[in-house]
Amino acid sequence: MNRPSPATAPRSGSLIDRLAGFAGDRRGIHALEFALVGPVFMLFVGMIFDVGILLYQQAMIDNANIRASRLIRTGQIQLAGGSVTPFTTQLCTDLTNIVDACTNIQYKVTSAAAFASLSSAVATDGHGNLTGKGTFTPGTSGQDVIVQVAWNRPYIVGWVGNFMNPGGGQVLVSTIAFRNELYN
Repeated sequence: MNRPSPATAPRSGSLIDRLAGFAGDRRGIHALEFALVGPVFMLFVGMIFDVGILLYQQAMIDNANIRASRLIRTGQIQLAGGSVTPFTTQLCTDLTNIVDACTNIQYKVTSAAAFASLSSAVATDGHGNLTGKGTFTPGTSGQDVIVQVAWNRPYIVGWVGNFMNPGGGQVLVSTIAFRNELYN
C-alpha cells in the first residue's frame, strides 16, 4: 500500500495519522544510515592510513640508525676525532624522506666496558623528548655501545591523532646495541 509522504499528506487528521505517515516513509533512510556509520568508517580509514605511514617512518628511522651507528661501530668517528657531526649528517641524509625529521631528531649514544652497565630503557619526558638527549659517547675500541634515535612524530591525519593520543604526537624510537670493532 502506497502511503503519501508526510510532505504531501493532507494536513487534516489526527496526530496519530501524521506519525503513521512518518513511520511508513522510507525516503532518506540511507542518508541516515550513512550519517551514523560514516564518521566511524572515516575514522578507521584515517587510522589505517596513519598507521601505514607510521610503519614506513619507523623503518626509515631504523635504517638510518643502522647506517649512522656503523660509523661508530667501525671506529670511523672515533678515529676522526669523535665529533658528532658525521653521525648527525648520516642520520639527516637517510631521513630526508621524513618531513622535518632532521630538525626534530633526537639521539643518545652511551658506551661502557660491559653491556650490564648500559640501559636500553627509553626514558622520555612529558613532551616526548628523550631524557639525556644529545649525549654522544661513542666509546673506544672493543667497548659496548647503545645508540637510541628518537623522533616525536606528529599525526598525519589530525583528527586521528586527537582520537588516539590527545596529548600530541607519537615518539618513534630505534635502539641498537653493539660492541665496537677492534679498530686500533
